Amino acid sequence: MSEIFLSNRLENLLETLQERLFSSNEFRQKTVVVASRGMKRWVKGRILAARGSFFGVNLVTLGEFLRPSLPTFEEIAIKVFGKLHSISEIQDYLEGKGREEREIALALHIAALFLNYNGLGMILPENEWQNELFEKTFQTKDLIFPFDEISFFGFSHLPKPLFEMIGKGGIATYILSPTLHYWEDLKKGEHPLLGNLGRMGRVMARHVAEQKGEEQKIYSLPHPIAEHPLFAIHLLGEEHVENRPITLLNALQADLLLMREGEKLPLSWDETVEIHVTSSKEREVEVLKERLFHLMSDGGAAPGEILVMAKDIA
Repeated sequence: MSEIFLSNRLENLLETLQERLFSSNEFRQKTVVVASRGMKRWVKGRILAARGSFFGVNLVTLGEFLRPSLPTFEEIAIKVFGKLHSISEIQDYLEGKGREEREIALALHIAALFLNYNGLGMILPENEWQNELFEKTFQTKDLIFPFDEISFFGFSHLPKPLFEMIGKGGIATYILSPTLHYWEDLKKGEHPLLGNLGRMGRVMARHVAEQKGEEQKIYSLPHPIAEHPLFAIHLLGEEHVENRPITLLNALQADLLLMREGEKLPLSWDETVEIHVTSSKEREVEVLKERLFHLMSDGGAAPGEILVMAKDIA
Protein backbone atom coordinates (compact mmCIF):
# COMPACT_ATOMS: atom_id res chain seq x y z
CA MET A 1 0.00 0.00 0.00
CA SER A 2 1.37 3.41 -0.97
CA GLU A 3 1.65 6.41 1.33
CA ILE A 4 0.40 9.79 0.14
CA PHE A 5 1.50 13.01 1.84
CA LEU A 6 -0.47 16.19 1.07
CA SER A 7 0.55 19.74 1.96
CA ASN A 8 0.26 23.33 0.81
CA ARG A 9 3.95 23.93 1.59
CA LEU A 10 7.00 22.29 0.04
CA GLU A 11 8.92 22.83 3.27
CA ASN A 12 6.45 20.59 5.14
CA LEU A 13 6.76 17.88 2.51
CA LEU A 14 10.56 18.07 2.41
CA GLU A 15 10.88 17.83 6.18
CA THR A 16 8.77 14.64 6.14
CA LEU A 17 10.72 13.26 3.18
CA GLN A 18 14.06 13.82 4.94
CA GLU A 19 12.84 12.13 8.11
CA ARG A 20 11.89 9.06 6.10
CA LEU A 21 14.93 9.08 3.81
CA PHE A 22 17.54 9.22 6.55
CA SER A 23 15.83 7.15 9.22
CA SER A 24 16.67 3.93 7.34
CA ASN A 25 19.97 2.45 6.19
CA GLU A 26 22.00 5.32 4.72
CA PHE A 27 24.05 2.92 2.58
CA ARG A 28 20.95 1.89 0.66
CA GLN A 29 20.50 3.89 -2.55
CA LYS A 30 17.45 6.17 -2.44
CA THR A 31 15.88 7.74 -5.54
CA VAL A 32 13.75 10.88 -5.34
CA VAL A 33 11.75 11.75 -8.47
CA VAL A 34 10.87 15.45 -8.85
CA ALA A 35 8.91 17.45 -11.41
CA SER A 36 11.63 19.67 -12.85
CA ARG A 37 15.29 20.67 -12.80
CA GLY A 38 14.38 23.72 -10.71
CA MET A 39 12.80 21.49 -8.06
CA LYS A 40 15.86 19.25 -8.26
CA ARG A 41 18.17 22.17 -7.40
CA TRP A 42 15.91 23.36 -4.58
CA VAL A 43 15.66 19.93 -2.93
CA LYS A 44 19.40 19.31 -3.22
CA GLY A 45 20.21 22.72 -1.75
CA ARG A 46 17.86 22.23 1.19
CA ILE A 47 19.17 18.76 2.02
CA LEU A 48 22.79 19.93 1.78
CA ALA A 49 22.05 22.89 4.05
CA ALA A 50 20.36 20.66 6.61
CA ARG A 51 22.74 17.67 6.54
CA GLY A 52 25.93 18.84 4.85
CA SER A 53 25.86 15.71 2.71
CA PHE A 54 23.93 14.28 -0.20
CA PHE A 55 25.31 10.79 0.25
CA GLY A 56 23.01 7.94 -0.81
CA VAL A 57 20.34 10.07 -2.55
CA ASN A 58 19.80 10.11 -6.30
CA LEU A 59 17.67 13.03 -7.55
CA VAL A 60 16.06 12.66 -10.99
CA THR A 61 13.36 14.51 -12.89
CA LEU A 62 10.22 12.71 -13.99
CA GLY A 63 11.40 12.84 -17.60
CA GLU A 64 14.71 11.20 -16.70
CA PHE A 65 12.92 8.54 -14.66
CA LEU A 66 10.40 7.68 -17.39
CA ARG A 67 12.69 7.97 -20.40
CA PRO A 68 13.50 4.21 -20.64
CA SER A 69 9.79 3.32 -20.42
CA LEU A 70 8.06 5.81 -22.72
CA PRO A 71 8.13 5.79 -26.52
CA THR A 72 10.02 8.67 -28.09
CA PHE A 73 8.45 11.46 -30.15
CA GLU A 74 9.84 9.87 -33.32
CA GLU A 75 8.40 6.45 -32.44
CA ILE A 76 4.96 7.94 -31.86
CA ALA A 77 5.10 9.98 -35.09
CA ILE A 78 5.95 6.85 -37.11
CA LYS A 79 3.06 4.91 -35.52
CA VAL A 80 0.63 7.78 -36.12
CA PHE A 81 1.77 8.06 -39.75
CA GLY A 82 1.01 4.36 -40.25
CA LYS A 83 -2.51 4.71 -38.78
CA LEU A 84 -3.72 7.86 -40.53
CA HIS A 85 -5.11 5.91 -43.51
CA SER A 86 -7.56 4.10 -41.17
CA ILE A 87 -9.24 7.27 -39.88
CA SER A 88 -12.12 8.08 -42.25
CA GLU A 89 -12.81 11.58 -40.89
CA ILE A 90 -9.52 13.01 -42.20
CA GLN A 91 -9.34 11.35 -45.63
CA ASP A 92 -10.85 14.35 -47.45
CA TYR A 93 -8.13 16.56 -45.97
CA LEU A 94 -5.37 14.15 -47.00
CA GLU A 95 -6.58 13.46 -50.54
CA GLY A 96 -5.03 15.14 -53.54
CA LYS A 97 -1.65 16.50 -54.49
CA GLY A 98 0.91 16.63 -51.69
CA ARG A 99 -0.83 13.93 -49.62
CA GLU A 100 2.42 12.52 -48.24
CA GLU A 101 3.62 15.94 -47.08
CA ARG A 102 0.29 16.58 -45.35
CA GLU A 103 0.40 13.14 -43.70
CA ILE A 104 3.92 13.77 -42.39
CA ALA A 105 3.02 17.23 -41.05
CA LEU A 106 -0.16 15.91 -39.43
CA ALA A 107 1.67 12.92 -37.91
CA LEU A 108 4.29 15.21 -36.35
CA HIS A 109 1.65 17.56 -34.99
CA ILE A 110 -0.45 14.74 -33.52
CA ALA A 111 2.63 13.05 -31.99
CA ALA A 112 3.44 16.25 -30.09
CA LEU A 113 -0.19 16.57 -29.02
CA PHE A 114 -0.31 12.99 -27.77
CA LEU A 115 2.90 13.38 -25.76
CA ASN A 116 1.52 16.52 -24.10
CA TYR A 117 -1.83 14.89 -23.36
CA ASN A 118 -0.22 11.78 -21.91
CA GLY A 119 2.21 13.83 -19.82
CA LEU A 120 -0.60 15.89 -18.33
CA GLY A 121 -2.95 12.95 -17.91
CA MET A 122 -5.64 14.75 -19.92
CA ILE A 123 -8.53 12.94 -21.56
CA LEU A 124 -9.26 13.35 -25.26
CA PRO A 125 -12.89 13.98 -26.24
CA GLU A 126 -14.92 10.81 -26.68
CA ASN A 127 -16.35 9.80 -30.07
CA GLU A 128 -13.77 11.93 -31.89
CA TRP A 129 -11.22 10.65 -34.40
CA GLN A 130 -8.32 11.91 -32.26
CA ASN A 131 -9.37 9.64 -29.42
CA GLU A 132 -9.62 6.65 -31.77
CA LEU A 133 -6.17 7.38 -33.13
CA PHE A 134 -4.77 7.85 -29.62
CA GLU A 135 -6.04 4.42 -28.53
CA LYS A 136 -4.58 2.77 -31.65
CA THR A 137 -1.22 4.47 -31.26
CA PHE A 138 -0.22 5.36 -27.73
CA GLN A 139 0.33 2.61 -25.19
CA THR A 140 2.58 3.30 -22.22
CA LYS A 141 4.78 0.37 -21.25
CA ASP A 142 4.55 -0.89 -17.69
CA LEU A 143 7.21 0.60 -15.46
CA ILE A 144 9.52 -1.85 -13.72
CA PHE A 145 10.66 -0.06 -10.58
CA PRO A 146 14.19 -0.84 -9.37
CA PHE A 147 14.76 -2.32 -5.95
CA ASP A 148 16.14 0.79 -4.30
CA GLU A 149 13.90 3.10 -2.24
CA ILE A 150 11.85 5.47 -4.44
CA SER A 151 9.86 8.61 -3.57
CA PHE A 152 7.90 10.98 -5.82
CA PHE A 153 8.25 14.50 -4.43
CA GLY A 154 6.66 17.90 -4.97
CA PHE A 155 4.14 17.09 -7.71
CA SER A 156 0.80 18.90 -8.00
CA HIS A 157 -0.35 16.50 -10.73
CA LEU A 158 0.60 13.08 -12.09
CA PRO A 159 -1.00 11.20 -15.01
CA LYS A 160 -3.50 8.65 -13.70
CA PRO A 161 -1.80 5.55 -15.24
CA LEU A 162 1.52 6.53 -13.64
CA PHE A 163 -0.11 7.37 -10.31
CA GLU A 164 -1.83 3.97 -10.29
CA MET A 165 1.49 2.21 -10.98
CA ILE A 166 3.12 4.19 -8.15
CA GLY A 167 0.34 3.03 -5.84
CA LYS A 168 0.73 -0.60 -6.86
CA GLY A 169 4.47 -0.32 -6.23
CA GLY A 170 3.90 0.91 -2.66
CA ILE A 171 5.87 4.10 -3.37
CA ALA A 172 5.54 7.20 -1.15
CA THR A 173 4.21 10.26 -3.00
CA TYR A 174 4.53 13.84 -1.73
CA ILE A 175 1.87 16.03 -3.36
CA LEU A 176 1.38 19.79 -3.32
CA SER A 177 -2.29 20.65 -2.87
CA PRO A 178 -3.27 24.22 -1.99
CA THR A 179 -6.50 23.41 -0.16
CA LEU A 180 -7.39 21.29 2.86
CA HIS A 181 -10.67 20.23 1.31
CA TYR A 182 -11.65 17.80 -1.44
CA TRP A 183 -12.01 20.17 -4.39
CA GLU A 184 -12.69 17.87 -7.34
CA ASP A 185 -16.33 19.04 -7.55
CA LEU A 186 -15.52 22.72 -7.11
CA LYS A 187 -17.49 24.96 -9.48
CA LYS A 188 -16.02 28.13 -10.92
CA GLY A 189 -18.45 30.41 -9.12
CA GLU A 190 -17.80 28.89 -5.69
CA HIS A 191 -14.20 30.09 -5.56
CA PRO A 192 -13.20 32.40 -8.43
CA LEU A 193 -9.46 31.75 -8.20
CA LEU A 194 -9.43 27.99 -7.62
CA GLY A 195 -12.32 27.56 -10.06
CA ASN A 196 -10.33 29.14 -12.88
CA LEU A 197 -6.82 27.95 -12.10
CA GLY A 198 -7.27 24.58 -10.42
CA ARG A 199 -8.49 22.11 -13.04
CA MET A 200 -5.41 19.88 -12.88
CA GLY A 201 -5.46 20.02 -9.10
CA ARG A 202 -9.08 18.89 -9.04
CA VAL A 203 -8.21 15.99 -11.36
CA MET A 204 -5.36 15.03 -9.02
CA ALA A 205 -7.69 15.23 -6.02
CA ARG A 206 -9.92 12.66 -7.71
CA HIS A 207 -6.90 10.41 -8.41
CA VAL A 208 -5.90 10.61 -4.73
CA ALA A 209 -9.45 9.84 -3.56
CA GLU A 210 -9.57 6.77 -5.83
CA GLN A 211 -6.13 5.54 -4.76
CA LYS A 212 -6.19 3.00 -1.95
CA GLY A 213 -3.38 4.33 0.16
CA GLU A 214 -2.62 5.90 3.52
CA GLU A 215 -3.08 9.68 3.43
CA GLN A 216 -1.32 12.11 5.71
CA LYS A 217 -2.13 15.83 5.57
CA ILE A 218 0.54 18.30 6.68
CA TYR A 219 -1.09 21.68 6.06
CA SER A 220 -0.15 24.95 7.71
CA LEU A 221 -1.26 28.56 7.69
CA PRO A 222 1.12 31.55 7.53
CA HIS A 223 1.86 32.67 11.11
CA PRO A 224 0.09 36.06 10.92
CA ILE A 225 -3.03 34.28 9.63
CA ALA A 226 -2.87 31.48 12.21
CA GLU A 227 -2.83 34.12 14.93
CA HIS A 228 -5.92 35.88 13.58
CA PRO A 229 -9.22 34.77 15.19
CA LEU A 230 -11.21 34.83 11.94
CA PHE A 231 -8.89 32.24 10.40
CA ALA A 232 -7.52 30.26 13.36
CA ILE A 233 -10.91 29.02 14.49
CA HIS A 234 -11.35 27.17 11.20
CA LEU A 235 -8.05 25.31 11.38
CA LEU A 236 -7.09 25.14 15.03
CA GLY A 237 -10.47 25.23 16.77
CA GLU A 238 -9.48 28.09 19.05
CA GLU A 239 -8.95 31.81 18.84
CA HIS A 240 -5.60 33.58 18.83
CA VAL A 241 -4.72 37.20 19.27
CA GLU A 242 -3.47 38.96 16.18
CA ASN A 243 -0.13 40.64 16.80
CA ARG A 244 1.37 40.88 13.32
CA PRO A 245 0.06 42.50 10.13
CA ILE A 246 -1.52 40.25 7.51
CA THR A 247 -0.24 40.73 3.98
CA LEU A 248 -2.19 40.17 0.78
CA LEU A 249 -0.15 37.02 0.14
CA ASN A 250 -0.91 35.70 3.64
CA ALA A 251 -4.64 36.25 3.09
CA LEU A 252 -4.56 34.64 -0.36
CA GLN A 253 -2.72 31.57 0.97
CA ALA A 254 -5.29 31.19 3.75
CA ASP A 255 -8.25 31.58 1.40
CA LEU A 256 -6.84 28.87 -0.87
CA LEU A 257 -6.12 26.58 2.08
CA LEU A 258 -9.61 26.95 3.56
CA MET A 259 -11.25 27.05 0.08
CA ARG A 260 -13.28 30.18 0.61
CA GLU A 261 -13.39 33.67 -0.79
CA GLY A 262 -12.05 35.20 2.39
CA GLU A 263 -13.13 37.46 5.19
CA LYS A 264 -13.50 41.18 4.61
CA LEU A 265 -10.37 41.99 6.59
CA PRO A 266 -9.02 45.55 6.60
CA LEU A 267 -6.10 44.79 4.27
CA SER A 268 -4.17 47.61 2.66
CA TRP A 269 -2.28 47.32 -0.64
CA ASP A 270 1.23 45.91 -0.34
CA GLU A 271 3.87 44.43 -2.67
CA THR A 272 3.40 40.77 -1.72
CA VAL A 273 1.03 40.24 -4.69
CA GLU A 274 1.44 42.12 -7.97
CA ILE A 275 -0.31 41.71 -11.32
CA HIS A 276 1.29 43.21 -14.45
CA VAL A 277 -0.44 43.39 -17.83
CA THR A 278 1.88 43.94 -20.80
CA SER A 279 1.57 44.33 -24.55
CA SER A 280 4.04 41.61 -25.57
CA LYS A 281 6.18 38.70 -24.37
CA GLU A 282 9.26 40.90 -24.68
CA ARG A 283 7.72 43.51 -22.41
CA GLU A 284 6.86 40.78 -19.87
CA VAL A 285 10.54 39.91 -19.61
CA GLU A 286 11.48 43.60 -19.33
CA VAL A 287 9.02 44.09 -16.45
CA LEU A 288 10.38 40.96 -14.77
CA LYS A 289 13.92 42.32 -15.06
CA GLU A 290 12.83 45.65 -13.54
CA ARG A 291 11.10 43.92 -10.63
CA LEU A 292 14.14 41.69 -9.95
CA PHE A 293 16.46 44.71 -9.83
CA HIS A 294 13.98 46.43 -7.49
CA LEU A 295 13.93 43.42 -5.16
CA MET A 296 17.72 43.25 -5.05
CA SER A 297 18.25 46.99 -4.54
CA ASP A 298 15.38 48.58 -2.62
CA GLY A 299 14.09 45.27 -1.26
CA GLY A 300 17.50 44.04 -0.13
CA ALA A 301 16.97 40.51 -1.46
CA ALA A 302 19.91 38.34 -2.52
CA PRO A 303 19.82 36.50 -5.88
CA GLY A 304 19.77 33.18 -4.04
CA GLU A 305 16.49 34.18 -2.35
CA ILE A 306 14.65 34.70 -5.65
CA LEU A 307 12.92 31.99 -7.67
CA VAL A 308 11.53 32.76 -11.13
CA MET A 309 8.99 30.30 -12.54
CA ALA A 310 8.33 31.02 -16.21
CA LYS A 311 7.45 28.49 -18.88
CA ASP A 312 9.42 28.75 -22.15
CA ILE A 313 11.18 31.92 -21.04
CA ALA A 314 13.76 31.53 -23.81
